[in-house]
Amino acid sequence: QMLTIAASLSVRNPFMSPMDKRQEANEAKAKLLGDEGVDVTQSDHICLLYAYEKWNQQKSERARRDFASEYFISHQSMTEIRNLRRDFAQTMKEIGFADVSIRATSRADGNVLSGESVRLIKAALCAGLYPNVINVLKPLQKYTETSGGALAANPQARELKMFVRDITNGINSNGVSQSQAPSDKGDADDGTKHRIQKTRVFIHPSSINFTQRKYGCPWMVYGEKVLTSKLFIRDSTVIPPYCLMFFGGKIDIQHEKGTVTVDDWIVLKSQARIGVLIRELKQLVDKQLRRKISNPDTDLSNSSVLDVMRRLVIGSGYK
Repeated sequence: QMLTIAASLSVRNPFMSPMDKRQEANEAKAKLLGDEGVDVTQSDHICLLYAYEKWNQQKSERARRDFASEYFISHQSMTEIRNLRRDFAQTMKEIGFADVSIRATSRADGNVLSGESVRLIKAALCAGLYPNVINVLKPLQKYTETSGGALAANPQARELKMFVRDITNGINSNGVSQSQAPSDKGDADDGTKHRIQKTRVFIHPSSINFTQRKYGCPWMVYGEKVLTSKLFIRDSTVIPPYCLMFFGGKIDIQHEKGTVTVDDWIVLKSQARIGVLIRELKQLVDKQLRRKISNPDTDLSNSSVLDVMRRLVIGSGYK
């Protein structure tokens, strides 16, 4: 499944979104997710995986073309994904990172992924796309009056503000940067002050997340930014906090605040003990991966370290 997503990131976006049929195209895309639903996955990348699996299940070339036409999908892009997927699988086999039996699997009912698989794929996406991270900020909470009292209301999608991280170096002698309203975050190795700036971005109308009003986590990863009338994000996936701690950059722990900061800007609520344990576990995982890279014949299938990481990612810390 990750081979499919990796291949899709290397070709032209297979989802077509004609201006005069954008609503119809978006509805077709959401339909691909079936019972999982957009609200559950909140992922363009997983939606694309579903599209590929269902396209690939068709019994003939003609049927695949008809499927692509019905769901506003580029048949050519899907074919390129299939070919690249095979190439990636062969390359992984040759370097000792996969066996010969890698192939797409689908259940007869058309559902591609279990809940556990979705969380593991999101972890892999975080590891592969980091540091392409989006921070979702909600507006001030509004309430709706009902007969039973005031209830918290979800904001409209357009009210959510999204930011990505920029880093600007080279502060002048007066301490003034060319960036707008940055904040100091320490010094670079060359002695130059390092400032972090957040740049606002917008979810592209063709994304399944465009109309989302509530996210399971205020952090997403993305594959591509496109500057047209605005700086748009075409493909995004909501990422659980544990993924960011495991697969992000350096971890700093604020014991007194009960927070963990990843790469100086991703602030997550967490007990200090958890941050310390994950930081140590990351080092053990890195050690295992270095062993595998140095000796591809190393069998990590029974690694207790990787099993702990997998269970934490699947259970979001509760297993």
